[in-house]
Amino acid sequence: VLSVDVARTGKLLATGGGEPSRAGELMIWNATNGSLIREIENPHGDTVLCVRFSPDGETLATGGADRMVKLWDVESGKLLKTLEGHTHHVTTIAWNVNQQQLASGSADATVKIWDLDSGQSTRTISGLKTEVTKLVYVGRDDRIGITGGDGYFRVYRTDNGARDTNAKVVGGYLYALDANREGSQFVVGGADGIAAVVDKSGKQQLEFTSSD
Repeated sequence: VLSVDVARTGKLLATGGGEPSRAGELMIWNATNGSLIREIENPHGDTVLCVRFSPDGETLATGGADRMVKLWDVESGKLLKTLEGHTHHVTTIAWNVNQQQLASGSADATVKIWDLDSGQSTRTISGLKTEVTKLVYVGRDDRIGITGGDGYFRVYRTDNGARDTNAKVVGGYLYALDANREGSQFVVGGADGIAAVVDKSGKQQLEFTSSD
Protein backbone atom coordinates (compact mmCIF):
# COMPACT_ATOMS: atom_id res chain seq x y z
CA VAL A 1 0.00 0.00 0.00
CA LEU A 2 1.62 3.23 -1.19
CA SER A 3 -1.22 5.71 -0.77
CA VAL A 4 -4.27 6.17 1.45
CA ASP A 5 -7.05 8.72 1.84
CA VAL A 6 -10.11 8.99 4.07
CA ALA A 7 -13.31 10.63 2.83
CA ARG A 8 -14.41 13.71 4.78
CA THR A 9 -17.31 11.77 6.27
CA GLY A 10 -14.80 9.42 7.87
CA LYS A 11 -16.77 6.43 6.59
CA LEU A 12 -14.66 5.44 3.57
CA LEU A 13 -10.98 4.66 3.14
CA ALA A 14 -9.21 4.31 -0.22
CA THR A 15 -5.89 2.52 -0.67
CA GLY A 16 -3.66 2.37 -3.72
CA GLY A 17 -0.57 0.38 -4.57
CA GLY A 18 0.51 -2.60 -6.62
CA GLU A 19 3.76 -4.04 -7.91
CA PRO A 20 5.88 -1.91 -10.27
CA SER A 21 5.39 -2.52 -14.00
CA ARG A 22 2.20 -4.48 -13.36
CA ALA A 23 -1.45 -3.50 -12.97
CA GLY A 24 -2.02 -1.24 -10.00
CA GLU A 25 -4.25 -2.01 -7.02
CA LEU A 26 -7.14 0.19 -5.86
CA MET A 27 -9.52 -0.65 -3.03
CA ILE A 28 -12.30 1.15 -1.15
CA TRP A 29 -12.94 0.12 2.45
CA ASN A 30 -15.48 0.69 5.18
CA ALA A 31 -13.42 2.80 7.58
CA THR A 32 -15.69 1.91 10.51
CA ASN A 33 -15.39 -1.88 10.52
CA GLY A 34 -12.51 -2.50 8.11
CA SER A 35 -14.52 -4.47 5.56
CA LEU A 36 -13.67 -4.27 1.85
CA ILE A 37 -16.42 -2.52 -0.09
CA ARG A 38 -14.92 -2.68 -3.58
CA GLU A 39 -11.74 -3.64 -5.38
CA ILE A 40 -11.40 -1.90 -8.73
CA GLU A 41 -9.73 -4.29 -11.16
CA ASN A 42 -6.79 -3.04 -13.23
CA PRO A 43 -7.26 0.62 -12.34
CA HIS A 44 -3.91 1.65 -13.85
CA GLY A 45 -1.33 0.03 -16.09
CA ASP A 46 1.25 0.38 -13.30
CA THR A 47 1.45 1.11 -9.57
CA VAL A 48 -1.15 3.46 -8.07
CA LEU A 49 0.89 6.16 -6.30
CA CYS A 50 -1.77 8.57 -5.04
CA VAL A 51 -5.48 8.51 -4.18
CA ARG A 52 -7.73 11.39 -3.16
CA PHE A 53 -11.46 11.65 -2.47
CA SER A 54 -13.31 14.70 -3.78
CA PRO A 55 -14.60 17.08 -1.08
CA ASP A 56 -18.13 15.61 -1.36
CA GLY A 57 -16.77 12.05 -1.27
CA GLU A 58 -18.53 11.00 -4.48
CA THR A 59 -15.47 10.84 -6.75
CA LEU A 60 -12.06 9.27 -6.22
CA ALA A 61 -9.05 10.58 -8.12
CA THR A 62 -6.03 8.33 -8.62
CA GLY A 63 -2.60 8.82 -10.13
CA GLY A 64 -0.17 6.16 -11.22
CA ALA A 65 3.24 5.24 -12.51
CA ASP A 66 1.56 4.87 -15.91
CA ARG A 67 1.46 8.71 -16.09
CA MET A 68 -2.35 8.80 -15.94
CA VAL A 69 -4.83 10.53 -13.65
CA LYS A 70 -8.19 8.77 -13.38
CA LEU A 71 -11.53 9.71 -11.84
CA TRP A 72 -13.81 7.03 -10.39
CA ASP A 73 -17.40 7.03 -9.21
CA VAL A 74 -17.14 5.91 -5.59
CA GLU A 75 -20.58 4.29 -5.37
CA SER A 76 -20.33 2.18 -8.52
CA GLY A 77 -16.58 1.93 -9.10
CA LYS A 78 -17.09 3.09 -12.69
CA LEU A 79 -14.32 4.98 -14.47
CA LEU A 80 -15.53 8.51 -15.21
CA LYS A 81 -12.54 10.17 -16.91
CA THR A 82 -8.90 9.62 -17.77
CA LEU A 83 -6.66 12.68 -17.74
CA GLU A 84 -3.55 12.38 -19.92
CA GLY A 85 -0.59 14.71 -20.26
CA HIS A 86 2.16 13.91 -17.76
CA THR A 87 5.32 12.30 -19.10
CA HIS A 88 6.37 10.54 -15.87
CA HIS A 89 4.84 9.05 -12.70
CA VAL A 90 1.90 10.97 -11.22
CA THR A 91 2.93 11.36 -7.58
CA THR A 92 0.29 13.59 -5.97
CA ILE A 93 -3.24 14.93 -6.48
CA ALA A 94 -5.22 17.79 -4.92
CA TRP A 95 -8.87 18.85 -5.30
CA ASN A 96 -10.04 22.42 -5.41
CA VAL A 97 -12.94 22.92 -2.99
CA ASN A 98 -15.19 23.88 -5.92
CA GLN A 99 -14.70 20.32 -7.30
CA GLN A 100 -14.42 21.70 -10.83
CA GLN A 101 -10.64 21.77 -10.77
CA LEU A 102 -7.99 19.19 -9.94
CA ALA A 103 -4.21 19.54 -9.70
CA SER A 104 -1.71 16.76 -10.28
CA GLY A 105 2.03 16.68 -9.66
CA SER A 106 4.53 14.42 -11.32
CA ALA A 107 8.07 13.12 -11.43
CA ASP A 108 8.28 15.05 -14.70
CA ALA A 109 8.74 18.20 -12.54
CA THR A 110 5.41 19.74 -13.55
CA VAL A 111 2.03 20.44 -12.02
CA LYS A 112 -1.02 20.27 -14.26
CA ILE A 113 -4.30 22.03 -13.54
CA TRP A 114 -7.30 20.19 -14.95
CA ASP A 115 -10.79 21.39 -15.82
CA LEU A 116 -12.95 18.44 -14.82
CA ASP A 117 -15.89 19.31 -17.07
CA SER A 118 -13.77 19.11 -20.20
CA GLY A 119 -11.10 16.74 -18.88
CA GLN A 120 -8.45 19.04 -20.35
CA SER A 121 -5.41 20.61 -18.76
CA THR A 122 -5.87 24.38 -18.50
CA ARG A 123 -2.35 25.12 -17.26
CA THR A 124 1.01 23.45 -16.80
CA ILE A 125 3.32 24.80 -14.10
CA SER A 126 6.88 23.90 -15.11
CA GLY A 127 10.45 24.84 -14.31
CA LEU A 128 10.39 23.15 -10.89
CA LYS A 129 13.67 21.28 -11.57
CA THR A 130 12.75 18.24 -9.46
CA GLU A 131 9.91 15.80 -8.99
CA VAL A 132 6.77 17.13 -7.29
CA THR A 133 6.04 15.22 -4.08
CA LYS A 134 2.94 16.90 -2.60
CA LEU A 135 0.25 19.43 -3.53
CA VAL A 136 -2.38 21.25 -1.52
CA TYR A 137 -4.78 24.03 -2.49
CA VAL A 138 -4.43 27.25 -0.50
CA GLY A 139 -7.81 27.56 1.19
CA ARG A 140 -10.39 28.72 -1.36
CA ASP A 141 -7.88 30.75 -3.35
CA ASP A 142 -6.75 30.04 -6.90
CA ARG A 143 -3.39 28.99 -5.51
CA ILE A 144 -1.57 25.70 -5.03
CA GLY A 145 1.17 24.84 -2.51
CA ILE A 146 3.94 22.60 -3.85
CA THR A 147 6.82 20.64 -2.34
CA GLY A 148 9.54 18.67 -4.09
CA GLY A 149 12.88 17.00 -3.84
CA ASP A 150 14.90 20.23 -3.84
CA GLY A 151 13.69 21.28 -0.37
CA TYR A 152 11.66 24.26 -1.58
CA PHE A 153 8.09 25.22 -0.65
CA ARG A 154 6.37 27.07 -3.46
CA VAL A 155 2.98 28.68 -4.04
CA TYR A 156 1.69 29.24 -7.57
CA ARG A 157 -1.47 30.81 -8.89
CA THR A 158 -3.57 28.29 -10.80
CA ASP A 159 -5.32 30.92 -12.95
CA ASN A 160 -2.28 32.59 -14.52
CA GLY A 161 0.67 30.43 -13.41
CA ALA A 162 2.41 33.23 -11.48
CA ARG A 163 4.66 32.21 -8.60
CA ASP A 164 3.90 33.84 -5.24
CA THR A 165 6.34 31.96 -2.98
CA ASN A 166 9.71 30.30 -3.54
CA ALA A 167 11.22 29.51 -0.14
CA LYS A 168 13.91 27.06 0.94
CA VAL A 169 12.66 25.38 4.12
CA VAL A 170 14.04 22.86 6.61
CA GLY A 171 13.57 19.16 6.02
CA GLY A 172 15.82 18.40 3.06
CA TYR A 173 14.07 16.29 0.43
CA LEU A 174 10.44 17.18 1.17
CA TYR A 175 7.90 14.35 1.26
CA ALA A 176 5.04 15.82 3.31
CA LEU A 177 2.77 18.84 2.96
CA ASP A 178 -0.55 19.84 4.49
CA ALA A 179 -2.41 23.07 5.21
CA ASN A 180 -5.05 24.46 7.53
CA ARG A 181 -8.49 25.08 6.09
CA GLU A 182 -7.87 28.80 5.56
CA GLY A 183 -4.60 28.21 3.73
CA SER A 184 -2.72 30.55 6.08
CA GLN A 185 -0.41 27.90 7.57
CA PHE A 186 1.34 24.86 6.10
CA VAL A 187 3.23 21.93 7.55
CA VAL A 188 6.18 20.60 5.56
CA GLY A 189 8.38 17.62 6.37
CA GLY A 190 11.26 15.83 4.78
CA ALA A 191 14.06 13.31 4.78
CA ASP A 192 16.04 15.17 7.46
CA GLY A 193 13.46 14.13 10.05
CA ILE A 194 12.24 17.70 10.56
CA ALA A 195 8.74 19.08 10.17
CA ALA A 196 8.03 22.80 10.19
CA VAL A 197 5.04 25.12 10.21
CA VAL A 198 5.39 27.89 7.63
CA ASP A 199 3.13 30.69 6.47
CA LYS A 200 2.07 31.45 2.89
CA SER A 201 5.35 33.28 2.24
CA GLY A 202 7.38 30.29 3.42
CA LYS A 203 8.49 31.97 6.67
CA GLN A 204 9.05 29.36 9.39
CA GLN A 205 6.90 29.70 12.49
CA LEU A 206 7.50 26.44 14.35
CA GLU A 207 9.78 23.41 14.07
CA PHE A 208 9.34 19.79 15.14
CA THR A 209 12.36 17.53 15.39
CA SER A 210 13.21 14.28 17.16
CA SER A 211 15.41 14.49 20.23
CA ASP A 212 17.09 11.18 19.33
